[in-house]
Amino acid sequence: MSEPLVRVRDLVKHFPITRGIIFQRQIGAVHAVDGVSLDIMEGETLGLVGETGCGKSTTARLITRLLDPTSGTIEYRGHDIAGMSKKELKPLRREMQMIFQDPYSSLNPRKTVGSIIADPFVVHGLDDGKPNGWLKTQVQELMEKVGLNPEHYNRFPHEFSGGQRQRIGVARALALQPKLIIADEPVSALDVSIQAQILNLLRDLQREFGLTIVFIAHDLSVVRHMCDRVAVMYLGKVVELADSDDLYAHPRHPYTGALLSAVPVARPGLKRRRQILGGDVPSPTNPPPACRFHTRCWKCQEVCTVEEPHLEPKPGGNLAACHFPLTDGEIAERVGAVSGQPAGA
Repeated sequence: MSEPLVRVRDLVKHFPITRGIIFQRQIGAVHAVDGVSLDIMEGETLGLVGETGCGKSTTARLITRLLDPTSGTIEYRGHDIAGMSKKELKPLRREMQMIFQDPYSSLNPRKTVGSIIADPFVVHGLDDGKPNGWLKTQVQELMEKVGLNPEHYNRFPHEFSGGQRQRIGVARALALQPKLIIADEPVSALDVSIQAQILNLLRDLQREFGLTIVFIAHDLSVVRHMCDRVAVMYLGKVVELADSDDLYAHPRHPYTGALLSAVPVARPGLKRRRQILGGDVPSPTNPPPACRFHTRCWKCQEVCTVEEPHLEPKPGGNLAACHFPLTDGEIAERVGAVSGQPAGA
């Protein structure tokens, strides 16, 4: 994890809101991603967490250029891919693959599993000039690698369980031996017992192939298990970035503290102090000025409403975008990992 594989700087994605059928005019925009800057180090697993609609999946799709950014730069191995054409991007797409959230909708139901996993080889012409049976052998080896029966090569997606379908998605992502994999909530649609299997599979594959993974999830306990570093997003911006252990032990942004206070405690008889946030998440079409969290923050002061905080080092080393970061005393009092009293005491 010595050199960044990807550098993202001031990344912005606004989706226009238009009115009219024939003559459309823009009446606003959804600020899905609004100035995200982060480095993805080679060989690490970087977690992206936050509430629904905060911009996690949009950020992931921008990094892989499945979406075109409104502005900003995305450097992959030193090359800015933000403005590249589809033709220029094609060789790089072999190195950047994605595992999608829903294993039921991300696989073509009209194709066999063998055809689905073989598609990356065919699209990039890797099967040209190869002997008969080469492609089938490659696909079956991938199926075996992710824990599927190679003899099920000719089955269709509906003949597999949800966990098996996600393994098919993993095999497809691995086909071209990528350097970077974006895992967009890959286990959220699966049963808990199956989630553990898929997570362990991803960790094993990362060690075997030296993968760099961007892991998007809602479940903070899963993120802690999987990730080396964690970026917390709120309303299109990264509000805190830190090593996983540091972030869970000493969150500095009040929003991070509130998220962690909601994580269930796996210790019977003990309860966690819960920090309840007031109000609802503001609309991304009209985000609050300055600090976007100030409308729900218990530490808000006047400066928070007029001056936007920057992502910068705070006590303990975490990067946080907050004028009044949490102190150790506030972490113990408000986030306080665990109360020492039995539940109901």
